[in-house]
Amino acid sequence: MYHYEVLGEQRFQHFCQSLIVASFPNTQCLPVGQPDGGRDAFLVQHYWRHPELRAAGQDLLVYQVKFIKNPADSRSERDMIEDVVKLEAAKIARLKERGLKKYYLITNLKGTSHPDVGSIDKVNALLSEMLGIEAYCWWRDDLDRRLDLNSNLKWSYPDILKATDLLAQLVAGQLGEDEERRRNAVRAYMTAQYEDDQELKFKQTELRSTMAELFVDLPMRHSFNSYEFEEIRSGSAAPRPVNVQSWARFQYSNYHDDSVPAASYFIRAGQSSSPNRIVLEGAPGQGKSTVTQYVSQVLRMHLIGKSKELSALPAYCQRAMVRIPFRVDLRDLAKWISGIDPFQSPTVSLLDSEPRSLEGFLAGQVRALSGGHTFSVSDLTAVAKVSHILLALDGFDEVADIELRQRLVQEITKGTNRLSNTGSFSVHTIVTSRPAAFAKSVRFPHETWTYFELLPLERANVDEYTGKWMDAKGLKNNEKTQIRQILSTKLQEPHTQYLAKNPMQLTILLSLVASRGPSLPEKRTALYDLYMEMFFSRETEKSEVVRENRDLLIDIHRYLAWKLQASAEGGGNGSIDQMSLRTTLYEYLYREGEDATIVDALFNGIIERVGALVSRVQGTFEFEVQPLREYFAARHLYETAPYPAIDMDVSGDKLDRFNALVCNPYWLNVARFYGGCFNKGEIMTLVNELSELAASPPLENTSHPRSFALMLLSDWVFTQYQPAVKAVIAFITAQPQFFQLLANNDTGMGGWSSLADRSGRKEFLEVLWGYAVKARGLDQIRSLCAAIVQNSSVAERFEGWLALREDMTPYRWAHFGTLLDVLQAGIFKNFDDVPDVTPELISALVKVQRFDVLASDEVFEAARDELRNSVIVYRVDPSENSGCRLQWLARTLSYYQYTIAIFREEALPFHEVLNRQLGPLFNSDEEIGYLSRKGIDELPRLEKIAAQAYLDFVGCDATILSTEIEPWANLVNALRDAWGDCAAIDRIAFVAAGIRNSSEGGSPISIEGASDLVGAARFARLKSGAPLWWSEQLEKASNSRERQRLLLLLLMWGTPRTLGKIFDRLENFLENLASEDWADLNRDYQLVANRLNGKGFLEILDIEALAKRSSRLCCFLGQRLDGSDAFKLSRLLLCEASNLAVPERNFVYRSIAHGMRLGLDWGSVLPSISELYLEGCSASLPMHKDMSLDKTIAEIVSKAPDKYPLNLVAQADAAFRAYAGAETASLMELAERDGWFKVAS
Repeated sequence: MYHYEVLGEQRFQHFCQSLIVASFPNTQCLPVGQPDGGRDAFLVQHYWRHPELRAAGQDLLVYQVKFIKNPADSRSERDMIEDVVKLEAAKIARLKERGLKKYYLITNLKGTSHPDVGSIDKVNALLSEMLGIEAYCWWRDDLDRRLDLNSNLKWSYPDILKATDLLAQLVAGQLGEDEERRRNAVRAYMTAQYEDDQELKFKQTELRSTMAELFVDLPMRHSFNSYEFEEIRSGSAAPRPVNVQSWARFQYSNYHDDSVPAASYFIRAGQSSSPNRIVLEGAPGQGKSTVTQYVSQVLRMHLIGKSKELSALPAYCQRAMVRIPFRVDLRDLAKWISGIDPFQSPTVSLLDSEPRSLEGFLAGQVRALSGGHTFSVSDLTAVAKVSHILLALDGFDEVADIELRQRLVQEITKGTNRLSNTGSFSVHTIVTSRPAAFAKSVRFPHETWTYFELLPLERANVDEYTGKWMDAKGLKNNEKTQIRQILSTKLQEPHTQYLAKNPMQLTILLSLVASRGPSLPEKRTALYDLYMEMFFSRETEKSEVVRENRDLLIDIHRYLAWKLQASAEGGGNGSIDQMSLRTTLYEYLYREGEDATIVDALFNGIIERVGALVSRVQGTFEFEVQPLREYFAARHLYETAPYPAIDMDVSGDKLDRFNALVCNPYWLNVARFYGGCFNKGEIMTLVNELSELAASPPLENTSHPRSFALMLLSDWVFTQYQPAVKAVIAFITAQPQFFQLLANNDTGMGGWSSLADRSGRKEFLEVLWGYAVKARGLDQIRSLCAAIVQNSSVAERFEGWLALREDMTPYRWAHFGTLLDVLQAGIFKNFDDVPDVTPELISALVKVQRFDVLASDEVFEAARDELRNSVIVYRVDPSENSGCRLQWLARTLSYYQYTIAIFREEALPFHEVLNRQLGPLFNSDEEIGYLSRKGIDELPRLEKIAAQAYLDFVGCDATILSTEIEPWANLVNALRDAWGDCAAIDRIAFVAAGIRNSSEGGSPISIEGASDLVGAARFARLKSGAPLWWSEQLEKASNSRERQRLLLLLLMWGTPRTLGKIFDRLENFLENLASEDWADLNRDYQLVANRLNGKGFLEILDIEALAKRSSRLCCFLGQRLDGSDAFKLSRLLLCEASNLAVPERNFVYRSIAHGMRLGLDWGSVLPSISELYLEGCSASLPMHKDMSLDKTIAEIVSKAPDKYPLNLVAQADAAFRAYAGAETASLMELAERDGWFKVAS
C-alpha cells in the first residue's frame, strides 16, 4: 500500500522513528548514521535509577531498523537475522544486564503468515533464540497498519503514498459526513489558485513562463537587531529558533555566510526546529511574492496530482513537507475585516452574517475561487484539524492605513492561534512585507514572529536567472552567447552590479541588453525610463491606437498610478473597477483638453496593448507589479510640478512635492524614483533641499534625511554632477548627526547600500576610516567597520588595516581585523601577511575560527590556551571548517549549549533541542551539524575520546542531561584528560552542578585538585545554604585562582541567606583577588547569570550602607540584587565612577540599562551613561524595542549622538521618526489642501 523504498535508508529510519514516537512519546531516538556509542548506557541508567518507571510497568524496549533496498530480496530470513545478530548481539547483551526486556526489528520486507513456517513466526523465533530475549519483527504490513492510523505522519512523507489524488489519501475518513463536499471545495480552490499562479508573469517583457522554466531561489537570512540579540543572549526572549551564525554576524561583522535558499527552506520546513510564524522582508521588486507563489505552487502540485510538472522541479521540491496552501493578498484581507467583500466587483459590503476574521476570509476565498462551492468557517476548521496548513499572506506593506495594519496584525495573530488550537497538525504562516521605513509603521511582534530578509542576488543567482530567462525567450545559441558576453562585461561596472541585485530590475536589464546591447543607463529611474521607452516603441509598431496616442497613453498611465497609489494609502487595495476606469479616463481627457470621444480606444489600448494594468479580480484593474505603479506615480508628480518661483506663490512645486514624498513612509519608493527624475541643472537644489529637511521640523532630530540621501546616492541620482556627489557625502557624514546613521546600521534598521566610485565611494570611505580610527565606543567601531566592508573590496580593506598597525594598540588593531572581515579564509592566508604575531591577533583569529591558520606549531599552544581560558566561542559549524584539533576543542567548550542543556526537559535528543533553540546549521544536513564526526579519527587518543564524549553528550535525551550527573561527569572528565583544567571546563562543570535530581549528591571533595570536578561542584551546589562551609572553603583556598573558582560557584548557586551571612568575610576575599581573577569571575558569571533561574535575589534593606563598602563587594553582591535594587546601588556608585575598575563600571552600566527596561527614572543618570560609554565600557546597553523615550531625553541624545551608545541613539531616532510619522498627512490630502493640481482659470 505504501512505497517505502522511495525514502532511501536514512529517511526510512527517520520515518520509523516518527512512527514509534507517535505511539511511545518517551522513546529515545538515536541519531541516524551515527555510532550509538555510550548513549545506550545513559538511557538504561536513566531507566534504572528511576524505580517509579519500572513500578509503573514501563519496560525497557529497543527498536532496530533494517532497510532493504529491494523488497523482493530473495535472501532467507536467517541471513537477515544473522546480519542483525552479528552487528547487535554484543550491545544487546550489555543492555540485557541493565534491564532490557524486549527487542523489536523493523523492516520494509513483507512477511508471510503461514503458522510456524511463515517468515513472521520464523523470524520471531530465530531472533528470540539467537539474542536470548523476547524479540519481534515489524514487517511491511505492520508498518502499513500503524501508518493507516497516523495521518499526521503521511503529510511529512507524502512520497510513500501511491496516489494520484494525494489530498484524498491524506484526509480520507477524517472530515466527517461532509468529507467529499469539503475535499472537493478545497481541491477546486487549489486548482484555481494553481492556474492563476502557474506562470511567472511580467507582461512588459513578454514573458509567459512556468515556475520550472524561470524561478530562481533567492538567498535569505535571519534578520535581527541588537535589541533582539540582547534578549536572546540574556535569556529573556521566549524560546524560538535563533541562528547563532546571525549572532556571529552581529558580533563580528560578516565572518559567517548564514544565508539559505528561501523557497527550499519554506518547502521543507516542518520540523520542530522550524519557526511557524515568519515575516519575510525584501526590497521593492526583490521577489518576496514570487517566493510564496512558488512555495504554494509546489505544495499544490503535490496535492492535486501534478506529478509531471513536479518532476521537472529541483529535488528538494520532491521531499516537501506537504501543506494545504492558502495564498492571500493582504489588501483583500484588510478589506474583508473592514466590512467590504474583496471578491465582488463593483464593491459591496459584506453580509452581517460573514465573520470579519481570518477564518471568515479564508472560507470566503475558497467559495469565490472554487466556483461557488459551499464552504464555511466550520468547514475550514474541520479541514485544518486534520491537515498541515500554509498561510502565505502577501503584501503587508501595501496596506497603508496604520489602524488597519494594526487590526491585521491582531487578527492574523489571533486567527492563526485559533486554527492551531483546533487540533491542527501545524499552521505555518509567512507574511511578506517591505522593511518598515518609519517607526510609525506597525509590525508583527518580534517575540512571536521570526523575521527573515531576502538578500541581493549574487552572481551565481544572476547567471542562473539569465540562463532561464534566455530559454524562456526562446533565444538562439548565438544570441545567448552575445547576451552573456555583454552582461558579463557590464557586471564589472558598479552601477550595473547594483541594478542586477534585484530580480525585477534584472529582468528589465536583460530586456534592454537584448534590445540595445551594451548601452545601458546608470540611474534606477533612467532604467525604468528606457525600459518603458523601449516597450512603447515596440507597441507603436504593432498598434495604431498606441502609435497615434503614445504620449497621451504614457501620461494616462502616470496619472492612474498616482490615483491608485494615493487610493492605496487611503485604505484601498490599489485597484480600480472597469466603470471607474472609464470615468477616470474621461475626466482626465476633459481636464487636459483632449478629445474625450476617444475614451473607448484609449481604454482598449491601455488594457489590451500596453499591459501595465492587469485584471486579477474580474472587473477590476491594477498595475501588474507595485514598483511599476510607483515609478509611473513619481513621473506624474515630477512632470506635472511647476518650478519654484521667487516672485510668485507656487503651490506644489517640484521641491514641495519632494519634501512631502520624503516625509511620508508609504511613498518612500516613489520618492526614490522621483529623485531620479531631476536633471543635472536641478540636482544641486535637491542637495540643498535635503539639508533644509534635516534642519527643519518634523525631521530635524532624525536620521531620515541623511538615510534617504544615502539611498539616492546608491541610486546614482547625483552622479551626473560630481560637485553634488561631494556635497551629499559631506552632508551625510557631518558630525555629529552621522552617528544617527551609524546607529541604525548597527541595530539592523539602516538598510545601507554599497556606493560606486562615481557615487562618492572613495570620499565616503575616507571619512569612514577616519572616524573608525578615532571612535571610542565599541559599537561605533563595529558599525563603522560594517560600513567600510559594504563599500570596499577585500584588498582595499586588508591594505587599510595593515596601514593602521602603528596607530593602534595591538588589541584594537586585531579587533579591527575581525570587524573588517580581513581575517577570513582566502584573505588572511598565514602569518607572513602581517608584520608581527601578537597574542591579541591570535585571540582574534580564534574568534573568527581560523583554526586552519592556528594549527601551525608556532601558535597552536597560544590558540589552545585562548580557547581554554579567554575566548568565548558561541558555536562552531563543522561543515565550514577543517575538523582539526582546535575546532573540536572549540565545539566542545562552547558554553552556551550547556546552559541550554541544564534547563531543558524535552523528550528529545539534545542535538535536536539545540536545533530548536539555536536553529539548524544552514547549508548542512541535520546529520552533519551538531553530530558531525569530521576529523575525529585524526585526533590524538585523549582528544578523540573527549570528542566522542561530546558526541555522546549531544546525543543524549535532554531529560537525562537535566537530571543525571553521569553524562556531564563523563564529558568533563574526558575534556580534562585531553586538555587539562581551565576556565572553560570549569564553566561546564559548574553549570552541571545545577541538575534537578535530589538523589544526585555529588562528591564530598574539594574543588581544588578534584578528581571528579562535576561531583565536587554538585556537592558545593548542595551546600548552597551552608555559610560556614563556604567560609571554610574560601579560607582553605591555596591561591587567588582557586578562590576565584569558589567565588564563581558561590555567586552562581549560593542562597541569599548564605551570601548575607558571610557578607563581611566576602569583602576581604574579594579584595585579595588578583585583578585578572576578579575580571574573569565577572566575565564567567555574566555568561551564565541570566539562565540560572530560581537562584533567588538578595534583599538588602540598606542599599546606601552597601554602597559605602568596597566597590568589588558592591559589584559581587549587586549581581544578585533584583533590577530595582541594583539600579539604586549603581546610581550611588556613580559618584565614584572615575575610580571604578572595568568590571565595576560594566556592572553599573548594565544595571542602569536594566533600570531602563524596568521603566525606572534613569533620565538623571544620562550624563553618566555617556561618560561610562566614552570610557569604553564593554557591556551592552539593551533597550526594549517597545520602550518609548521621553521626548526631552530623546532630544538630548539626538543632539549629541556621538556621545551615547548607538542603540540608545537609534531609540531616540526612532522616537522622533515616530513623532514625524504621526504628524504626516496622506499625500492626497496634502495635494488637495495645497492645490497641487489646481487648474488655472
